[in-house]
Amino acid sequence: MGDKIKKICIISAIILMSIIIVRQLFALPAFIGIANNGDFWRLSYKLGIGNKLDISIPENYTKTFFNYFVDRYNFVTPIKTGFFSTTEYLLQIAKYLNWRFNSQGDFDIRWMGFVCYLLYISGISICLFCLYKIKKAGEVALFSVLALLFFSDVYIVQYFNSFYSEATSIIFLIFYFDCVLLYIAFKRSYVFRWLMFLAELLFQYLFIASKYQNLLFVIPCLMISILQIFDLLRPIKASLSKNLVIILYTGVLFLTVFANIFPPIITTFTDNSGFSDMTGSFNIILANLLSYSASPDLQLKKMGLQGNDIEEVKRNIGKDYYLVDQNFIDKYKPYFTRKTEINMLLNEPSLVLKTLEQGAKFLFQVDQYGNYREVDGFKPAQKAQRFNVLALFQASIYPRNFWFFVVIITAAIIYSVYEMIKEKRLLNVSYYHMLVFLALSDVFMYATSVFGDDTHDIYKHFFLTNVMFTVLFISLVYLLAKDLFRRLAVKLN
Repeated sequence: MGDKIKKICIISAIILMSIIIVRQLFALPAFIGIANNGDFWRLSYKLGIGNKLDISIPENYTKTFFNYFVDRYNFVTPIKTGFFSTTEYLLQIAKYLNWRFNSQGDFDIRWMGFVCYLLYISGISICLFCLYKIKKAGEVALFSVLALLFFSDVYIVQYFNSFYSEATSIIFLIFYFDCVLLYIAFKRSYVFRWLMFLAELLFQYLFIASKYQNLLFVIPCLMISILQIFDLLRPIKASLSKNLVIILYTGVLFLTVFANIFPPIITTFTDNSGFSDMTGSFNIILANLLSYSASPDLQLKKMGLQGNDIEEVKRNIGKDYYLVDQNFIDKYKPYFTRKTEINMLLNEPSLVLKTLEQGAKFLFQVDQYGNYREVDGFKPAQKAQRFNVLALFQASIYPRNFWFFVVIITAAIIYSVYEMIKEKRLLNVSYYHMLVFLALSDVFMYATSVFGDDTHDIYKHFFLTNVMFTVLFISLVYLLAKDLFRRLAVKLN
């Protein structure tokens, strides 16, 4: 009877969450979405989707960018934008559904939201099913509440109706988690474990290649994959000679490393590196690194600047791409590249910690971009307040402090490793390995967001950092509380 009640609770939570998200996406005017910050074109124009309004007219430009969510787009001739993201695979599905069911001859971006919504609900459902199978009843309840209260929050839902990669990143990450949890839940089936391992590699690629900032996720993904390789090859080991075992392990490990690292790097770093060297590095160097540097003159000399050029740059330290004139940008942009940024950090390692500390003040904040359509008299500055639980939780609970972030991440890793050792599962992938994965992933996402782009977009780039940290924080509090109550119960008995 107890199992049936649990199943009913899980199904009810999923249905309720579905209703809430459907209402957010489709039913409540003004429709929720996030405004275009100027990056939509990289993906949309590649697939032949363009603006309805003539943006050369100032009034139309204001309505198209930054302030308002735009839900309708025209079909245009596709152009090569030189940009790649696996988000375009979902956009292709959305285009097909729009073609089948939209009779108005334009593209309704809410079909993109609908595709993201279906995949998101499917991924969360599989995740809850897996936690139930591995007898994590408390975690099922916890993540049901998280999925309901946080992942249906307007802060996340608005990204479904957009051409940004944040929503697809979290969807592919959830499916990667699903594959690992299915691997754990159905450990007795050797063939099924191999299938899940191969599926993991696919979703690793889809996730890492969805967004440039996701590249360092290769490291925690590789950690999980290597542990699984040793597990999968264990039955074969007994029937082979020592040399064949070494060759087999080496070969499979090489293929695993290759599958983890090279496809994402080839499709994201090589295709999109031109975009990363545009305003991002310019702003990080001028507004951040030179401001924090103890010896900016020396740093500028090592860039190759001299005399009056050094003085001119020093007068503009602390400003960014949008506050200096075009002549200054044209003159010094060749010096402010991603390579220069790395060299500055190597020349003055203290800049790493200073930059990371400063970046924390942008954590746990809602995006700057508008998320209402221009209907019913709504103004550009007005934000959607419906069911904004995540923003309220983050603002009231978390201090915007780097060391708070570090302490929680470190505590989650230490606790998880302790539990692995206690259960003698350090080398066998378990639920606690996924918490370590989440913690390490959050660190890498934070670092790439801080060093990867300027502060104008950092709220958006911290999207996944904030979500992962919230899941990790609540999971850690729950697990510590559960352990405390268990110890108290033992003492009382």
